[in-house]
Formats: sequence, C-alpha cells, structure tokens
Amino acid sequence: MDYENRDNHYKEEHEHRTNKPLIALLLLAIVGVVGGTFAYFTSQATFQNVFKTKPYSTELTEEFDAPTDWLPGQETSKKVYVTNKGDIDLAVRISYTEEWVGGDGTTKLPLIQTKKDGTEVTAALINFPSTEDWLEQKEDDDVTYYYYKDALQRDGQTSLFIDKVTFNKDVDIDYICTNHYVYSDGSTSDGDTPTEGKTVKTTTQKCNSTGQTYAGATYTLTIKIETVQFDQYKNYWGTNIDLNQA
Repeated sequence: MDYENRDNHYKEEHEHRTNKPLIALLLLAIVGVVGGTFAYFTSQATFQNVFKTKPYSTELTEEFDAPTDWLPGQETSKKVYVTNKGDIDLAVRISYTEEWVGGDGTTKLPLIQTKKDGTEVTAALINFPSTEDWLEQKEDDDVTYYYYKDALQRDGQTSLFIDKVTFNKDVDIDYICTNHYVYSDGSTSDGDTPTEGKTVKTTTQKCNSTGQTYAGATYTLTIKIETVQFDQYKNYWGTNIDLNQA
C-alpha cells in the first residue's frame, strides 16, 4: 500500500469535512446581508384642491304701509320685486294666499262675494302691472306659481309683481239698523216703532255693521318669494316650465 497516497487521501477527506460548516456559515452570512439591505420602491404625493364658490345674495323687497281704515274704493300701494346681489344667475317664482276674517275675529269671509242680485265681486282687487314678465303655472302641489320668465343676473331686478291692492267699492256691507226715539216728555226708546201713545220729538236711526261682514274685517295677503340658482330650477322645484337663460 502506498502510504503517501493514503495520507493524502485522509488529508483531503479531513479538509472536506472541516470546510462544510464554514461554507454553511458563509451562506448564512450572505443571506443575512441580502435580507438586511432589501427595500421596496415607493413614492408619495399630496395635492390640495381648493374650490371657491360664488357668493349667493338676493334682496326680496316689499314696500307696504298697512292701512287701519281701509275704505271701499281705496287703493293701497304694495310693491313686490326681487333683486340679485350675488354672482349666480337666479330663477325667481312667487306665490300668494288671501284671507278675509270678519270683525268678530273668527268668521272667514269669501274672497268673492255673491251679492243679493246674484252678481259676483272680488272683495280685494290685486293689481299685477307686468303680467307679460311672469309665467303662471299650477304645479303638482296644487299651488299656482308665477315664474319670472328670465334668468336674473347680478344687480338685475325683476319687474313689479304687484304694485297695489284695492278694496272693491262694489262689495255689499251688511248693517243692523235700529231707531232711537226721543219723546216730548223726555223719555226714550229703541226699536222699529215708537212707544204707543207717546209723542215723538226726534227719531234717530243707528246702523252698525255686523262682525260677519267686510266692514271692520281684516284682509291678509301673504306673499311667498322663492329663488334658486338658475341652472337647477327644474330639479329643485320639480317644474317643467321653460324660462329664458341669460
């Protein structure tokens, strides 16, 4: 047997067995280095978007001095109009209601009186001076609205919707009349006829309106004005009416 070759064989085998743990340690070290330096590619950005809205401003105007002694045939000034003070085009509509309440504070009187001869008269006459500028339409809520036909631009003003209201002179006023008698002996009585057997010196007829008539009554005219940005008036009000874009 060749001792020199045998020794070399044992030497190589010993070196081979000795180097295995070293190689394993080196591999672990390499994996550790790679694992410690690995990273993702990332990026980040933030954008601030600022939206500034246009100002919205309207003036809803009513010029009215309420009378306390409104007489048949008397006109009372009542001016109603809208002004756009903002930068957004507006759509405008108006509705109104009326109510008559007798002097007793409870009796509701009709808006249109049927007279004894069968004719009908409207108790309060509302004057609409610019009907060509307002479109009348009854909507699904059973309310009649008056739409301003044009978009109202900045500093624009509608024409007058109403300018005056008149207490109709043809309305019948019901009265209760009694006679007041003064006799020659200084006594008095009230009634349709004087006291029998007495000499009447003076007769005075006194008439007073009842609490269920238009005399002493209160008339209330309630006006509702609405505006919305013009491009949304159909959606917001649920109407199919066509208004003129500015």
